[in-house]
This record gives sequence, structure tokens and C-alpha cells, in this order.
Amino acid sequence: MQITALRIPHATLLPWEALAKHPDIEQISEELLRSCLDAQTQRFTTIPAEYTLAMAKAFLRTPALRWAIMHEGRYSGNVELRKEAPGRYSMGYNLAPWARGKGLMRMAAREVADYALHHGAHTIEISTMKDNAASKAVAQAIGARLVHEGDMWEYELTQEMLGA
Repeated sequence: MQITALRIPHATLLPWEALAKHPDIEQISEELLRSCLDAQTQRFTTIPAEYTLAMAKAFLRTPALRWAIMHEGRYSGNVELRKEAPGRYSMGYNLAPWARGKGLMRMAAREVADYALHHGAHTIEISTMKDNAASKAVAQAIGARLVHEGDMWEYELTQEMLGA
């Protein structure tokens, strides 16, 4: 799947590869580091507590099916798709503390899901920790259906559900 820049109100979703060539890459690296060291990000992700600026810079250079959320000129999070099988992708997302509470992730995740389901994906899976209310709210807001409850809550979004 080839990805392009996407737009949502108040933000641009830049393809990850374009981010690596951004003129403010040093500032973006520092913003990514601050976001990754945030207590809430640490609680609900597998990002190591000893995350460094060098790790952030390496992550920014790693090719991926990922969009950076650029809000008010700042790196503010990302949405990633991982191909699990032909037509089946998992979605992961995180948002920097300075961008939370504005509905950005709901809009970004919806836009990425819509794009993916119109460009080869048939199913998108989202996994959240059972106590991650914000991530569960995003999955529900974009129309994903809960398919499993446990320590991890599993959601699924299909072309049929979006009418894609």
C-alpha cells in the first residue's frame, strides 16, 4: 500500500518517509522523545522508560506504513498500520500530551482507516489495554466493533462496516 499525506481539521497526516526529510527534523526528534517519555504514553505502550534522543532519531528513519500527526507545526503523534496477512492490518496509535483532548486521534485514526480500507485493506484490527479508556474511545469512535474483552480489548473494522 502506498501512502500519501492526509488532512484532517487542524492537522496534517504526513507519510513517515516524508517526515524524515522534514526541515525541522531535529525539533521533531525532540518532540517525539518528549512524547515517548510521557507517563501516560509509557503506561500504555511498550516504549522503554530509558528511551533516548538517539532512539527517537532512529525510529524517525525507520520505514513504516505510518503517518505523523502534525498539529500547529509540531509533531503530535502517529498512526501506524502493520500488515498481518493479505488485506488484514493492525492499527496502532499514540498522541503527544500537548495534542490530547482535541479529538485529533479520532479524526486521524478514522482518516487512516478510511484510506487503508479504500487502498487494499479489508480488515483493520485494533488492540488496547483494558484500562486504556482513551484508546478504546478512539476505536469505538471510528466504528470498530469489539470482538474480544480480556486484559487486551480487541476491535475490528472492515470495509463493510464503513461501506467502503
